[in-house]
Amino acid sequence: MPVPLLMPLMVDEVLLEEPGPTVAFIQQFSPDSWHGPVLYILAVLLFTLVLRVASVILNVAQSRYFTLIAKRITFRIRQN
Repeated sequence: MPVPLLMPLMVDEVLLEEPGPTVAFIQQFSPDSWHGPVLYILAVLLFTLVLRVASVILNVAQSRYFTLIAKRITFRIRQN
């Protein structure tokens, strides 16, 4: 749920020029010359994409494990 809310948060913090915890966190890991709206938006976009890819990978793994478990249970039921 919080992933889609990251970009509106950036609108509040960057475009309205009211720095918040997200901007302060990003500033800790970047040089002073890079600080600007483009850096903040790209950092949040990259973080959002990483979370989406992780979500897809975890969903595929969950489906695979569920399928394997379901096959084992079905086999044991039929075997008995």
